[in-house]
Amino acid sequence: MFKVYVSILAIVTAMAMVGCGSGSSSNNNGSKVQVTLNQTSVSVGANGTTQFTATVTGTGNTAVTWSVDGVVGGNATAGTISGTGLYTAPTQAGTHTVTATSVASPSQTASAQVTVTASTSVSISVSPSTVTVSTSATTQFTATVTGSSNTAVTWSVDNVAGGSSSVGMINASGLYTAPSLAGTHTVTATSVADTTKSASASVTVDANNGLAVSPATTTVAPSGTQQFTTTVAVTWSVDGIAGGNSSVGTITSGGMYTAPFAIGAHTITATS
Repeated sequence: MFKVYVSILAIVTAMAMVGCGSGSSSNNNGSKVQVTLNQTSVSVGANGTTQFTATVTGTGNTAVTWSVDGVVGGNATAGTISGTGLYTAPTQAGTHTVTATSVASPSQTASAQVTVTASTSVSISVSPSTVTVSTSATTQFTATVTGSSNTAVTWSVDNVAGGSSSVGMINASGLYTAPSLAGTHTVTATSVADTTKSASASVTVDANNGLAVSPATTTVAPSGTQQFTTTVAVTWSVDGIAGGNSSVGTITSGGMYTAPFAIGAHTITATS
């Protein structure tokens, strides 16, 4: 008689399931963090600027860090980028990569290609280049910028932005208001596109604006006439009376003075 022994071996195999990432990380709620940029490619002139904006979804923390060619914040060679995404190109032409990295999930990034083009030489001129103006009077300056689409300028007087009461004031459109004291000053327009480029004009502030009356003194017979002339357009008065009168003598807009009948001394005034 044969006895058969059967041994049954039970083998239990435990399997662990490991999930693989898809390139986007998940937050505690399971939503995927993603980063996108407002522009993926852009061209900018040397030393120019362009604004990048990063949009982060899938997390409440939308902060990003900025880098250029792998350097956080960039550098002088690749260009720099501020914490708000404002990129400033370097002086040399070339191609660079701007990257925004999610603070909540540093594995998530978005990048853009920046092509830096060689800058065109900017030049600037100011008109008029020389001018004489009366104290407290105004005169208009015009700046012409070439070599850049950005034709904006900033104005200064004697190196003071916008000027001052002692040297004269100038507004953003180039309107200069002279000070109350005579003197010589320099008005300067500086290119916004290239702050190394500027042009200047010389301003002579004259209490009389170069006004001269001829003749300076004269004798006229009673009821006689005398022609007065000036170098600029003026209004005429006699003894402080516009146009004069029969007692002090009269004067026309053209400077022809007619003396009164009575003998006496009078003052002819020309006002610019």
